[in-house]
Amino acid sequence: EGEVMEILLEDRAFYEQSGGGITLSGGDPTYQHEFSAELLKRCKKEGIHTAVDTCGAIPFEDLERAATYTDLFLYDLKLTDDAKHIEFTGASNQDIIENLKKLTQIHDNIHLRMPIIEGVNAESSHIERTMELIGLNIKQVDLLPYHSIAKHKYKKLGREYEESRMQVPSQETMNHFRDMLAKKGYRQGGRNS
Repeated sequence: EGEVMEILLEDRAFYEQSGGGITLSGGDPTYQHEFSAELLKRCKKEGIHTAVDTCGAIPFEDLERAATYTDLFLYDLKLTDDAKHIEFTGASNQDIIENLKKLTQIHDNIHLRMPIIEGVNAESSHIERTMELIGLNIKQVDLLPYHSIAKHKYKKLGREYEESRMQVPSQETMNHFRDMLAKKGYRQGGRNS
């Protein structure tokens, strides 16, 4: 992490001027929990704001270790329905949801990030179940409308892109979901749809 810190510190003036910092993302940076925790710790020691982008599909102890040195968690929640989660991602969401519940008990700055995909989860019931799940421990929910930007990557890899099952949600749908969240008191991040 020494080399990474050297590179990060080169941009200290930018962090200070912009009010930003570093975000660990990837697949999931907490898969390399020892490296991530040490890097986050060193950033905090240097006064650099830290964020971790996670899908939460890891042992809770790894999230807990990172939480000590993390100012902001960006926590992805794709589906609340376990059967659908298995169908579309190949894995259960039980640990993801349980980890989110536990994380809200030890950390007070979590932004929930929810991709909205027509044909997968663009349903009012999904938003309602999510609000029931998270309560008001989470103050901000970022709705991320699906886009097909990865389509060309699938083609290059010779893989089938499931375009027929997944579509961009309408602006009307996105506005409806935003209104549902606003009525319950959730802040919302960037509106990129």
